[in-house]
Amino acid sequence: MKANPLNTALLLLWFAACSTPVAVERATAPPLPTVEPANAEILLPQQLDLAQAVDLVLAHNPNAHLAAAHLAQATAALDASRSAFQPQVNANWNYLHADAPSAYLYKTIDARRYQPGTNFNDPGTFDNWELGLQVGYNLYAGGQHALGVEIAELEQRLGQLGELAVRNQLAAATFQTWYQIMAAQEQITAAKKSLETVRAQRQEVQHLVEEGQSLKSDLLSLDVRLAEAEEQQLAAEQGEQLAKVALANLLAIPAAELPPLDLQQGPAFATPASLEEALRLAFSQRPELEAARTRLQQAQLRVSQADASQRPRVDLFGQSWADNPDMDFQGSEANWTLGFAVSWNLFDGGANQARSAEARAQRLASKAADRKAWLQIQADVEAAYLRLEDAGARLEVANKAVAFAEESLRLVQAQFEGGNATITRFLEAEAMRTQALIRQAQANYALLSASVDLSRAMGNLGMPTPEEVQ
Repeated sequence: MKANPLNTALLLLWFAACSTPVAVERATAPPLPTVEPANAEILLPQQLDLAQAVDLVLAHNPNAHLAAAHLAQATAALDASRSAFQPQVNANWNYLHADAPSAYLYKTIDARRYQPGTNFNDPGTFDNWELGLQVGYNLYAGGQHALGVEIAELEQRLGQLGELAVRNQLAAATFQTWYQIMAAQEQITAAKKSLETVRAQRQEVQHLVEEGQSLKSDLLSLDVRLAEAEEQQLAAEQGEQLAKVALANLLAIPAAELPPLDLQQGPAFATPASLEEALRLAFSQRPELEAARTRLQQAQLRVSQADASQRPRVDLFGQSWADNPDMDFQGSEANWTLGFAVSWNLFDGGANQARSAEARAQRLASKAADRKAWLQIQADVEAAYLRLEDAGARLEVANKAVAFAEESLRLVQAQFEGGNATITRFLEAEAMRTQALIRQAQANYALLSASVDLSRAMGNLGMPTPEEVQ
């Protein structure tokens, strides 16, 4: 071999690669991941309001990350499918040390160094360096590549629709969890109000018992009602804590890191004038329905793709290479070939027919899934609309019940203090007032939650803002 700096450097690189020990992968179980704070990078405000909570959930919830990852995968697959319309170019550089007669013949001929009279039964050992470039381009594949791009484009659209569906669900869950916290706080307020009333009345009865003007059994009855009110307060506080845990889970943070909440009511959601209008909006907006239709289109394209695979294929190919035993390429050793090939799989044991049958079966399944999605969305909207109407009616009744219970307690308390009503009647009136307040809080936030649920069922929650679209 001729000694020059380039050749020497290349040889050193080759020997270094040959002498580098190869690490052997052991089939051992991967180590368990260390426990780290969930999403420690989230910057939480000093006080969290509802709009901020929705934005943070949509940005940091793992389900949102999964949907974004699926979209990114579909986009990458689309780029890969489009590569079928581009030429395929490969470069190679290899070294050969051998004594095979056939290899010696071909390499010396390609290097333009064939020596007449060579004994091909015993050519001896030889060295050869080869530098080459191969180019391939598909001219026709029965339309498979174009169909593959269409399928990939629809897959990308499915990724976008999946992201919209997740945003819709996460936004609804955030609103409803927020309203659960607000409802729990109103129930806590009602329980505290009951405690204040019963404790005040107990002090008065205590004085009367000490003066001999009331029975000790009345005091014990008040003690029992006091314990019930305390239990109601504890239950409401527990409900508030559980709702906060659910909110922290949506935010993907530990519950201990949840900042103080600015518990203001969220935006009012427009209620459609009729069930028919709600259904019309749902059928035009729900990403799940468009996704079902998109999968049906994909299934039809896969049937066409399976049929296209049975057509002939035409490929253009070209190659240029040079062989030289001294790696001293001067251009005289260059070789090239150019041609095209037509191939047609006439029989593959029935694999193509099986793929075609599978694609047609998938198309039937997609039709059934499309019908199922339509029926599910219809039922979802109808149920949400009925829940909204029911919640509105319950709130009206609850408001009336609170007014009646407040007035009843006022009258009974005055009668009891005047000695014209028993302690039992007072306790009944007070318990009725407390229950009415609790039901009013539940009905109020049930109405808000039902409004959110109807908006979710129509598919218009969690939509990206114009800034996010850009």
